[in-house]
Formats: sequence, C-alpha cells, structure tokens
Amino acid sequence: MLKGKHPTYGLLLHVGEQLLETRYGDFQVHVFQNLYTRTYSLAVCLGDIQTSEPLVARIHSACITSEAFGSCDCDCAEQLELALGRIAEVGRGIIFYLMQEGRGAGYAAKARDRMLVQASRDTVTTFEAYKTLGLDPDYRRYHEVALALQLLGVRAPIRLLTNNPEKTRALEELGITVEVAERIQREASPFNVHYLSSKRRVGHSLARGMLVKKGAELPEPVLPFDPTPLEGAPHLIRMASYLLPLHVGPESQLAWFRAHVYFDLLAGCERVVLTYGKSAEGSRRVPLVRIQSESLLERFPLRNGVNKPQWKRVVAEMVQHGYGVALFPSADGDAAMLTASTLGARLQVEPLTASRLADETLFVLLAHHVPGKVLIPAFTSLDEDDIRRDLVGAFERHGFSLEAPTLFKIAS
Repeated sequence: MLKGKHPTYGLLLHVGEQLLETRYGDFQVHVFQNLYTRTYSLAVCLGDIQTSEPLVARIHSACITSEAFGSCDCDCAEQLELALGRIAEVGRGIIFYLMQEGRGAGYAAKARDRMLVQASRDTVTTFEAYKTLGLDPDYRRYHEVALALQLLGVRAPIRLLTNNPEKTRALEELGITVEVAERIQREASPFNVHYLSSKRRVGHSLARGMLVKKGAELPEPVLPFDPTPLEGAPHLIRMASYLLPLHVGPESQLAWFRAHVYFDLLAGCERVVLTYGKSAEGSRRVPLVRIQSESLLERFPLRNGVNKPQWKRVVAEMVQHGYGVALFPSADGDAAMLTASTLGARLQVEPLTASRLADETLFVLLAHHVPGKVLIPAFTSLDEDDIRRDLVGAFERHGFSLEAPTLFKIAS
C-alpha cells in the first residue's frame, strides 16, 4: 500500500495525503492525479480500510453548485454528507470524489442543461436536455476508483452507497466486488423534486413517497441562447445563464441567484459569475462585489473551513443589501492550491491565492456585470490584510470606483 512518496498504478499518481477534519469526524484524504488527463481525484478514508470485512464506500461526482455555492436544486451535497455520516457511524469506509461534473460532461454542459430545463418550466427533463444538446446521458467512468483501490491496498468487497444501479454495474465490470448497494436519500424539496423525479424515471432507486412535492416556481423567466463570445473579450464564451436557489443563513431561508457561466478559451476553464438583484432604473444602488475562492477540500463539511464560511456570510449580506455580484476564478476547484496544501509546509499557498484573485479575466467579467464600474468590495475578517489591500488596488487599476469597502465579521 502506497510504497514510496508518490507511488503510481496505471495512470494514477498519488500526490499526497492530509487530515480532513469534518463535522462527522477526522478522515484521511488521499489526493491522486491522472497522469494523462491531469485531473484530480480524492479518496477520503476512515478507519482500517485494508481488512477483509466489507467496506462502506461512496463513489461521488463533483458538484460545484451544491457543494461550493450552496444551491439546493439537486441532492449532491446531501448525498456527500449522508455518506460521511454513514461511514462515521460504522467506523470505517471510503469516499471517492471524482471530477466528473455534470455526469462527466463538465460544468458548461451542465449549465446549458439547467438553462434548457428552466426555460421549459420543467416540462423538459435533464436527460431530455442532454439529448437536445447532442450529449449522451452519462459520461462518467470509474476506472480511477479501481486504480486507487489498488494503491490503497483495499481488497474487501464494498457496500456501495448509491441509488444508481448503472454505477454498481460499472464497478463490477471493472472487477470491483459490490456486496450490496445501499440507498442514500433524503426527502425531496420543492427545489430538487423535478430533478430527482427525472432520475427515478431512468431507473434510480428513489422512494416514490419521498418525491411527492410540487416543484418551486421560478421568480423570473430563463431564456436559452447559443454560446456567444463576450463583446470586447472574444476568448470568453458565454455558455449559459440560469437560476440557482441558494441557502441563506438557516436552512429554511432561500434566495434566487443567477449563475452566468463562461468558458475561457485561453485558460481552458469555466468562469462563473453569480448575481443577486440589480440596480433599478434611476437607482443609485451599488452592488456588493466579492471575488470568492473555493477549494475541493472545502466542498466537504469541514469543522474549521475558510472559504465556505466566508461565502455563506457574503450571500446573506448580498441578500440583505439587495444587489450583489460574486466571481469565482474557476469552476473546478483549484488544482494548484490542492497540491500545495497536500504537500504542506514545503509550498506556500499565499502567493497562489493572491495570483488567482488578481487574474485579469476576472476584471473583464466584472466590468461586464457592473456596467457603471462603481462597487462596494465585500471582505470578511478571514481575508488577510495583504489580500484586501491588493484587491482594492486591482479594482482601482482596472478603472472601478469604490465606495468604502465592507468588512464582515466571521465568528470564530
């Protein structure tokens, strides 16, 4: 098991490991990188995973909207938390976190799917939208799970936490013994019932009684469009615009944000802008603006996270203010930050953080979403002084007029 500092098996390289302090206990996270695709995957482990007793396991695909933004229009973040809780309950198990956003089609495709579904007022399912877009229903592959199991020395059969029988079959075709599949589900909400009902119709093992709810009404129309270059920045392709219901404070409070998704041809990644409200005609209301980092490890429910508490506070403040714009440097976590944090003291992450937040493309997008170029920078008490100072300077260099920056306190 994991002989040497960076063992490999097949195309999978073990980058490193570190402690992951979650609300469900302390797990050990192993970081792997595919040497061909350059994508990362995580194995989040608890207890002795090398015994012969069946091992509780979850194969989980990334979902930035629910796990980083806090959206409740799917069940991905809920399933991740349920899996952590189930593994903590039995005392041993493993979660494989795979970068297979949008059923393996990527976030840009997922965003266009959501745009088409919402434009139809839920008369089109997610699977029908994929077909309209020329996409297969599911592009996910699980060969990295088999390679990681070899590297981790796991030989036991697994008790798979899934509602998807196709996932069970796919693992068995890779030679992984699945002793049993355990359903993993919470009761549906008005915001995800249409999505979950679509899954049930294609064979997912979801209890019908959990889905008897009326879907939530969208607060405004969503209009579909073809991918279009951003005026003045042809390397930024506008891919989708749709609505996201985000948690605000207590779980019962929700607010509708709009997600604007771009594909950056030069950087080869998605860029995301979330907006709340807008300035009414003749109004002098100025938006709160936040450039928000996010990381793969903070997509898990950590006891002492940084990015997620900041984002939750900023969301609440934007809703109270009535007008806000948030920019995310990329939509797939930050691979360099992940590697740096895993390697520990040998690399400093602060310069990487600063470079991400000062990315020129962010200010091009910001100018598009703040036409008057007047804004209120939104900072939190967890932002370093140097970061706040550098960002204020970057706003000013790019021609933005700033009202007094706002500093929101994050409780320790």
